[in-house]
Amino acid sequence: MKTKKEIIVDLDNILSPIWNKYHVHPGEQLPDKIYHYTDLTGFLGITKGKELWASNASYLNDSKEIVHGLNLIKECILTYKNSHHDKDFKDLVGELTESILSITGESKNYIVSFCEDGDLLSQWRGYTKSNVGIAIGFNTQNLRGMIAESGVIRKIHYNGEVQKQVISEVIPLILDYLYIYFKTRFKDFNYEHFVLYFLLIIKNYAITFKNESFAEEKEWRIIFDKENLLTSNLSVEHRIRDSIILPYLKIPLEEEISGLITNLTISPTNQNSEFTIKSIKEYLTSKSINNISIDESIVPYR
Repeated sequence: MKTKKEIIVDLDNILSPIWNKYHVHPGEQLPDKIYHYTDLTGFLGITKGKELWASNASYLNDSKEIVHGLNLIKECILTYKNSHHDKDFKDLVGELTESILSITGESKNYIVSFCEDGDLLSQWRGYTKSNVGIAIGFNTQNLRGMIAESGVIRKIHYNGEVQKQVISEVIPLILDYLYIYFKTRFKDFNYEHFVLYFLLIIKNYAITFKNESFAEEKEWRIIFDKENLLTSNLSVEHRIRDSIILPYLKIPLEEEISGLITNLTISPTNQNSEFTIKSIKEYLTSKSINNISIDESIVPYR
């Protein structure tokens, strides 16, 4: 009997051509830099604490995000079910459409959001509610190397037709593999395990699809799975965000900050940018953090 890890590796190998075909798994398609929008408190937490805070995926800013991906997945499951001739398979998959709703419950995925653009008006408005926001530019390759064993970098896809095409190719491969595996290796088909493995794979798609109306965000995400061996021992912390108590993980940054952060952009809302930049430079010098450029936003802000 294969372990859970071996099954996931098998499925990753089967699905990798699809990831690469649609650049959902960016591989070498990564941009040179991706930007994390935050405020000065968040900046201090990252550079002084040497950690990223990954928020639980169940508490994304827009609760419709996961539902959007799930609706696509459910539609594709039903289409594939109706085209299949195996009655046992059809009965099984029919029940599965209800089980995937559990993805919207307590999630084991934790996310850090980034943007391809380091000076984007919608991001300043959405993520820097104080007078002083900051966009932190990360060297993407170095960041990717640092989290390679514990998380993945995923590009968010907004094109509805591409999303449907990806799902229509992925769903049959996952369902057929798991159905054949469990049916041929066990006297009594284990439905709970079938659902478990399906959800482990498909949830990574559900949280990388967003409605086209969000396309301006140009978002990338680092996704951490709490069930991963390297993150399973991290304690879930909690903090206040607006009207909720938000679960999150503190992801340690093992690289030197100077190798991870390349540049900073100060928000257009700042009325004292000269003093802000001066204070940041003095802070970075005190921490022996070098070679980080600092610029003011050139975006008009109303």
